[in-house]
Amino acid sequence: MTESNRLIKSSTWVLSVSWINRAMGLVSVFILARILSPEAFGAFAVLTIVVQLADVFTNFGVEQYYIQKKNATLSELDSCWTFNLLVKLFASVFLFGGSSTIAQHFEKAYLTLAFQVMSLFPLLSAMSNGYIMHLKRTLEFQKFVVFSAIGQLIGSMLSIIIAFIYKTYWAFVIGFMVNTLVQVLLSYLVLTSHTRLSATSLFNALPFGKWMVFKNIIWHRRAKFDVWFSASVFSLHGIGGYNTMKDIAMLPARELIGPLFQVLYSYMSSEKTSNERVYATCITMLVIAVPSAVGIHMLANKLTFLLLGERWLEYAPVLANLAVLTLSFTAGNVISDAIVSRGKVKLVFIYDLLTLLVSILSLFAFLSLITSPLSLSSFRASIGIFMLITGLLWLSYCLSLSWFRLFRALFACCVAAGLMGLSISFTSAFPLHAMFSLLISVIVGAAVYFASLGLILKVGIFSKDDKNMLSSIARALAHRFF
Repeated sequence: MTESNRLIKSSTWVLSVSWINRAMGLVSVFILARILSPEAFGAFAVLTIVVQLADVFTNFGVEQYYIQKKNATLSELDSCWTFNLLVKLFASVFLFGGSSTIAQHFEKAYLTLAFQVMSLFPLLSAMSNGYIMHLKRTLEFQKFVVFSAIGQLIGSMLSIIIAFIYKTYWAFVIGFMVNTLVQVLLSYLVLTSHTRLSATSLFNALPFGKWMVFKNIIWHRRAKFDVWFSASVFSLHGIGGYNTMKDIAMLPARELIGPLFQVLYSYMSSEKTSNERVYATCITMLVIAVPSAVGIHMLANKLTFLLLGERWLEYAPVLANLAVLTLSFTAGNVISDAIVSRGKVKLVFIYDLLTLLVSILSLFAFLSLITSPLSLSSFRASIGIFMLITGLLWLSYCLSLSWFRLFRALFACCVAAGLMGLSISFTSAFPLHAMFSLLISVIVGAAVYFASLGLILKVGIFSKDDKNMLSSIARALAHRFF
């Protein structure tokens, strides 16, 4: 099988399972939002941001190190997995011991036990079979991606049952942990090859990993500074409303576009003598992410009503503002992965640090104006646009890419997405049931977007290389799916 065919096959598996996961996730959110209050969603948001931070502090990027390393051996894989397991064990122990202090910091002492249960997540996730890293390196995603679907199904069903009976945020906690546990168990039961404890080259990944830790810490704070702010200032109702809308805004980035570019990281890493694969990845990202952001912005009210119910409609404008994060978050991940694929982790850390400082300073500068989830969402959207533009410029600088080529593609996608937005405004005015109106808007909007993009390809906004690149991607996908 050729590399391009293997890439398409892997992408198909990852995307298919991701769509299944998201379908299950959407159904569970749809049900849980009608059973639980925004306060319950807010409590789980506070729990997850702390646990995620602890996980980030111990993320030495062993997976990225192994995937991008030339001539990596299975012995090195064992050492990478062992090293990761040890640091995650430290994270879980530290978080468990500090659970009471953390809960008191947020003035929510009743969350202490929940923090203790969630503290097991870093260790539990690290116990997953490390051979999965080797399968990612060889683009054999079809051998393990189904684990996440099964874990999602069991975790979601358990969450709904607990929520229905007890009406508590514990439904999220137990479902989340069971989801992780199921995936870990399946990684050993299904895969015949397993990683083993090894200290042969335990610290080989450390020079690469130290910058990954710094980068991930800064990246997490940059991505989550608004959630930390809301957790410190707003009520649980406001925290739940803001964080839930942010999660919905980033669904395409996390569950549709993200898995695709998980495959493309391996694609970029396997060819380091040319930047054409980086261009292909970035332009593909823009073609997908720009219309996703515009669509969420235009359909925020309908999405909120259909997914969460009428009592969440007060937060629909928050979703509309945060829609831009689909684009900025996706772009940030692709830019970071592109630079990391060339082994330049330090440059990613520098960029993340500088943009975090700009974000924090801007937050303090406009602090008096940020008094509600809506005003916070407006501020966060502005920061997202800033990060998108500066991220593309930084990528151009780090890898000596043509910034004009990247921004020309961005402009073309924005023009097509703007026309798509006009078509959505027109179809949304029809007096139809919300479900049918949303469906028609999505179909018409997608048709207008791709038709507009096809016309733009013919008028010279894209370069000849980009036209050929997009045409080959379209042909490959059409051949694969149709």
